Amino acid sequence: MPKSFTLIAYRGGASEAPENTCEALLRLARLRLPAELRLAVEVDIRMTRDGELVAMHDERIDRTTTGRGKVAELTLAELRRVDAAPGSGLTGVRVPTLEEVLDVAPDIPLVLDLHGSEAALPAALVASLGRHRRGGLERIVVASELTRVVHAVRRFLPALRTAATPREVRAKVLLERARLDRFAARGRVWMIPECHGRLRVLTRRFAHTACASGDAVWAWLAEDHAAAMRFKTLGATGVFTPCPAAIAALWG
Repeated sequence: MPKSFTLIAYRGGASEAPENTCEALLRLARLRLPAELRLAVEVDIRMTRDGELVAMHDERIDRTTTGRGKVAELTLAELRRVDAAPGSGLTGVRVPTLEEVLDVAPDIPLVLDLHGSEAALPAALVASLGRHRRGGLERIVVASELTRVVHAVRRFLPALRTAATPREVRAKVLLERARLDRFAARGRVWMIPECHGRLRVLTRRFAHTACASGDAVWAWLAEDHAAAMRFKTLGATGVFTPCPAAIAALWG
């Protein structure tokens, strides 16, 4: 049986459905994949002014909704009044809460990418996950570009899988160059770009040593089938893509 490869629907598969919405998740739940492929969904999470967690990538809601303003300065009730899929032809699409995201597709693995610097964010996430066990914690991976946010989540809920922090990724890249990979962090999901500036991050050695430790290597961003196959050839075990259905249709 071929080794599985994961397509991670970037922002819910934003090229194929309204970004970070329950409608996108429902569409992905109906997606039929070749035997080799597995599906996960990345959903971006921010905190509202009244402490609710909602699915939104940008600091402001202007790009993806009919509203204006910063998520951190709006209440959930205010967010509920905007259209979260303008121009899509769909009606009644709302900015979902984290709890709605967890409930709508309980069989799909989720990457929850935390944005924002609110001190209360990690604890609020852990509390929400504790209330909603549908689908199990094993399907959740938590990520953030802020190292302190990831560390706080790890302290609150050590059993939860987390992505490597930017600091851990940099350390692994440097250790790889010095052939000291054995000292790199383990037990992580490595979510990495192919390159960072002129520095190549995804290498066969990076992928091999991570996978040898039992870790996943998920690369970004694959805009088409050719990019996904290039990442796979380099040893990645998954790719972030805004077009999972299009890539799945060409797989094989």
